[in-house]
Amino acid sequence: MKKVLFTILGFGLLSLNAQVIKERINFDYPQFKIVVKNDSKNNSAKRDLGSGWFDYATAYNDFNGSGLTSSVYFIQPDTNLYTIYTAGEKVRTGFHVLGRINDARDEVYSNNPARFSRHNTYTWDSIRFTQFYVRWADSMKVGNTTVEIVDTVFIQYFLPAGLDNMSYVYQADPNKPYYYSCPKRDSYKKATRLNSAAFKTDTIFMTKQWADSVGLNGAQTTFFGRQVSAPVGVTIPHNATNINANLIGHTIFFKPMKKPNVGDTGIAYNGSNWVNKYNMYGVRMFSKTGLTVDNSNREAQNNAVITNFEVVDGATVNIFKSYIPGTVFSNTFFEGTDYHLTTQTLSVNTVDANGNGIGNIYPNPSNSSNEIFVPVKLAETQTVTLSICDVTGKVVKTIRAEYAAGDFDITVSTEGLGSGVYTCTMVAGDFKATTKFVLN
Repeated sequence: MKKVLFTILGFGLLSLNAQVIKERINFDYPQFKIVVKNDSKNNSAKRDLGSGWFDYATAYNDFNGSGLTSSVYFIQPDTNLYTIYTAGEKVRTGFHVLGRINDARDEVYSNNPARFSRHNTYTWDSIRFTQFYVRWADSMKVGNTTVEIVDTVFIQYFLPAGLDNMSYVYQADPNKPYYYSCPKRDSYKKATRLNSAAFKTDTIFMTKQWADSVGLNGAQTTFFGRQVSAPVGVTIPHNATNINANLIGHTIFFKPMKKPNVGDTGIAYNGSNWVNKYNMYGVRMFSKTGLTVDNSNREAQNNAVITNFEVVDGATVNIFKSYIPGTVFSNTFFEGTDYHLTTQTLSVNTVDANGNGIGNIYPNPSNSSNEIFVPVKLAETQTVTLSICDVTGKVVKTIRAEYAAGDFDITVSTEGLGSGVYTCTMVAGDFKATTKFVLN
C-alpha cells in the first residue's frame, strides 16, 4: 500500500508475561518530505569549552555512522482524530505527549563527554526544536459568535527529582535489565495531559503568526517546519554517587481549540485531493532502521518519552504506566530537541602564547572515584606528557600520548595512589605548567 508522505501512526504494545517484554515493539518508519526553515543550528556534535548545544540527533548519527532519518509526528489530546490514506486505511492519532530524557554524560557525545561528568555542576540554559504547525482553520463558532482560533502548546521541563528511573527485561534475555527514565508517572494528569512534577511549564499560544506553510502537491506534499527556542535557566548540582542525578528532560503537548468529534477525519488524501479542517501540531522525531537501542548501561538514558492512547489514562498497560520509553521500539526512536548546557568548572586558566594550556583538575578533592580529569587545551596536534608527583616530588604516574588540537580532558587513573596532595605537570612542546589536586 502506498502511503502519502504526511503520516500519523499509532501502535500497540506487545503482551507481557510476569512483567517481562516478549520482544521489542515493531514500528513502521515512513519517510517524510519535510523542510525546516529558520533552522540555523550548527549540525556538529562538538561543543565549545564548557558550553554548547547537546545536539543528540547529530551526535547519535555521527556515533553510529550515519543513516539517521527524521519524520514528523503529530500530537492530539485524544484519539478521536483520524488520518485516511490513499488506499482507504484509517489510522488514529495515538500520540498525546512527546519528549525526551537526557544524560549529558552519554558516550554518544563523543567530543570529550567527561566535561559533563557526574562531578560537574552545570546549567540547563535553553532548548530548541523544530515544530510543524499546520493551520487549516483560522476561526470557529463559539455559540453564535465567530472567534479566532488560538491553539495552545505546553512545554514542560523536568529535573532529576521529577523523574522516575525504571528498568525492565526482555523474555529472551531475562537476566539483562534495560533502564529508562520518564517524568513521574503518578504525577501525570489524564485530564490535562500535563505532569505536576515539572519544575517549569511554558505556554505558547498558537495564532496565525505561528502557522507554517504547506505545499499541497498530492503525494509529494511538503510540510515546512519552524525552529523554536525557549529559555530554561536552571542549575543541576553535581552528584558523584547517584548516576541519575544529572538526568533532565522535557515534554511537549498540543491542545487544539477546535476539538475533533469522535471518529472525525483530520486529514485525508484520495490520490488527487486533500480533505482537512483541523489544526495540527507536530515535532520532528528521529529513527534509524536496523539499529536497536541498548540501554542496558544505566548511564545512557537518552529516551523518547511517549504518551499514547494505550497509557493515556495513567493506567498500567503491560509494565508501563503513563509513559513509554524509546528503548522498547525495534528501531532507534527519539525526539529531536537540542539542549544548551554550560559548566563553569572547566576553565583552562593557564594558556601560553602558543595557545596551549591546562585547567583545574576535577573532582578536587577526589574521594569517590578512581579517576580524575585534567582539562587541556592544544593549539595543534602534538605530544603531551602529564607527570603526577607526590609531596616528596617523586613521579608516581606518567601519561604520554599524542593528542589532536582542541579543548579536551585527559582521564588519569588514581588507582593505587594513597591519600595526600599531588601535583600534575603538563609538558607540550615549549609549554610547561603545574597544578595541584588532593586525594582523600
